Amino acid sequence: MFNSNTAIFEWMPSKSEHNFGDHLMQLIGERIFTKSEWHRIKNTKDEKFVLIGSFIGDHTIRTSLIECDRVHLVGCGYRGEPIPTEFGGRASFIGCRGFHSSKALQESGIVAPPIGDSAMVLPLIVGRRKNCNNNTVFVPHINDGDRFNYTPEAIGCDEIIQPTTQDTTDLITIIRKISSSQFVLAGAMHAAIVAHAYGVPFAFFQGNNGHIDCPPKWADWLSSVSAPQVSPCFVSNMHDGYAWWQSVQAQLFQNRFIPLVKAFSVLGTIRPAVRVKAAILDSIGLRQSRKLAPYLAHFKEKINSNKELWLSIDGDDVFAKDYVDKQADSQIGLQIMAKNHIRQVENYAELIKECATAELALKEANEKLFQQSAEIESLRGKNQHYIEIALRAEAQIELIKDLFLISGELEQL
Repeated sequence: MFNSNTAIFEWMPSKSEHNFGDHLMQLIGERIFTKSEWHRIKNTKDEKFVLIGSFIGDHTIRTSLIECDRVHLVGCGYRGEPIPTEFGGRASFIGCRGFHSSKALQESGIVAPPIGDSAMVLPLIVGRRKNCNNNTVFVPHINDGDRFNYTPEAIGCDEIIQPTTQDTTDLITIIRKISSSQFVLAGAMHAAIVAHAYGVPFAFFQGNNGHIDCPPKWADWLSSVSAPQVSPCFVSNMHDGYAWWQSVQAQLFQNRFIPLVKAFSVLGTIRPAVRVKAAILDSIGLRQSRKLAPYLAHFKEKINSNKELWLSIDGDDVFAKDYVDKQADSQIGLQIMAKNHIRQVENYAELIKECATAELALKEANEKLFQQSAEIESLRGKNQHYIEIALRAEAQIELIKDLFLISGELEQL
């Protein structure tokens, strides 16, 4: 059945519970869009939004169009079925999951570049546990008739996680269990996608009953994160799964975050902190991002101690950051740290140019960075205010709140 209480079109196994992979769209929408935009999207009339899932198929799209005039799909994947050309007028495909989906859409006259599965944005909005548990976990598919009969001993894992959720708290619990594990055996494809998003080794599962849900979707997603010669291999236990992963790990790579964030931005305004974090992680990589944690922690420290703090973000173009303190001793320390990081800030500014909507705004932001560098030298040892004011007051308040989340998440990565 489909949950159509709002404009978010989600497949549900029953009225009282969600499927882990499909339910992720609620969490992603809630945390990637600003609060006002998410409220607007959910309450849009005569349109439906599908933010995740293997939804590109004749039956699923026709079902959604029964209840609305137009459906928008972001980062979704196909099911190995022909795609009628008639959908081109009423269905908007904002990127797609993998190269197989893109090719199938192209054959129907629809252009949608592969950007990866929408769940790959999760590291931008949900931090992993600070201390990994090093468990091996198995997540069966929700339609696997034997999913309650599997045992850790038979699979060779430490824990079996059932793929059903009641609310977003359940979602976050599963995400953090997967992201902090040592290895994930996935009967549910989004368990593998979430694992890979956080850099956790994974493999695909097929039980003795032969159950594999929609084989084309697995190959489609794998095409977005691997070399062309890598194909899905389904195993029945943890040992064989680890052997497969070892054989292909050198040919796997991470999706870039910015194309996914850009795709979501077509629907509405993205939280500024999400844009910033996407640029940082694309620039230095997921595993290296913890090096920025001490730097961003100073923002959290200043806010907690009620010190004066202003941040400036010029539109979607440049992340420019500095901070000040009225106390002379704190001022000196902060200025020195800002100088040490000025080169990193310039590198991030160059990367965030991918999100640029105007070259003039970028030029002005770069000029601000050079001015800040010169002023830091002249302000050393002085107790002066150094304030940068930018954007609307609403955006500043939203960003300061989100910086709390970023600093905590980056410390945990």
